[in-house]
Amino acid sequence: MLSPALRTELLRQTDALLALCDRAVAAAARRRLKPAQANLLEHLRTLSQLAREARDRSPAEAHNLAERARLFAERLRKELP
Repeated sequence: MLSPALRTELLRQTDALLALCDRAVAAAARRRLKPAQANLLEHLRTLSQLAREARDRSPAEAHNLAERARLFAERLRKELP
């Protein structure tokens, strides 16, 4: 069990990570992607969705998924001109 303070902090961090991921998705949606970039985008979307689904039942799991999504977002942003 998480303390209420830790739960709140994990949810805040998760929301911030997901917002970053949403910005990366929006930036990629405006571009023509190479197959490898499209693959990164699909992984990013999948992990973001899983994080959102896990948010209420398991804040720690949601945070971990959002952190993994952030890594894909960063890789995608580096590959886009």
